[in-house]
Amino acid sequence: LATAPDSYAAVKAAEKDGHFGVPTRGYLPMMLEPVTRDYALIPERDMNGVGLVYFANYPVFLDISEREALISAELALPEEICHRRTLVHRKSAYFNNASWKDTLAIETHVWVQNPFVGNCRAPEIAPVRLLSNQRMYRKSDGRLMMVSTAEKLIFGIVLEDLPIFGKLSDRAERTAGLQ
Repeated sequence: LATAPDSYAAVKAAEKDGHFGVPTRGYLPMMLEPVTRDYALIPERDMNGVGLVYFANYPVFLDISEREALISAELALPEEICHRRTLVHRKSAYFNNASWKDTLAIETHVWVQNPFVGNCRAPEIAPVRLLSNQRMYRKSDGRLMMVSTAEKLIFGIVLEDLPIFGKLSDRAERTAGLQ
């Protein structure tokens, strides 16, 4: 093309920055540092006909890693609640692929919207909103394969129902003190 599409600049920025965006002030990190999980490819399930990762499986690998990160996070969520995450919006950029012999390393950082930050009048009934930034690497050579930023909701539950609800106010104060 004579002129690159609008998406090209966004993809190149995401490749450089490692994300499509960072959460606003009203979000708190569920883990202090990104969590990296390995995913061993299963050739019979994860590959296409030429022996490369089927591109439509990339988001599946991200969701698996995100669930594992949420369950083990400092502000952990119970597994049964993690299964109720619903994707609202995802931006992804694909850069490389992997063969069936490789293992993936997926780096995940998740934030939860904190109703104690901002003007939420009833924090106990606020919806559960998550934002995650993820990067997927090929373990064989460390090459970046994908960058993704996703917004999710956990339906049928409010923040007060979560075991982390009481910690959100404390966490908001502690995080504000670090800035």
